[in-house]
Amino acid sequence: MENGTERLNTNIFPVADFDEDLRRVYGLLAKNGYNPVNQIVGYIISDDPTYITAQGGARVIMSKYGGGYRDEILRVMLIKYLVGDSPMAP
Repeated sequence: MENGTERLNTNIFPVADFDEDLRRVYGLLAKNGYNPVNQIVGYIISDDPTYITAQGGARVIMSKYGGGYRDEILRVMLIKYLVGDSPMAP
């Protein structure tokens, strides 16, 4: 920690795979009558896989991004929200 600011060390994160997987899980949640945004946010916040339906393998897909990847998921989403698909995005 330097000057009271801690640096976040991130894991190697498969951004391209995550983007594709997230879109697939979003579609599966919507298809099964869930609010995909609420369910995915619940999963990211709690790391509780029951927020994601098992239908179509969605839970298995998202389980790849549980635990140690939570910070990376938020980082990637924030960059995509603020920067989009610019060269600065990972």
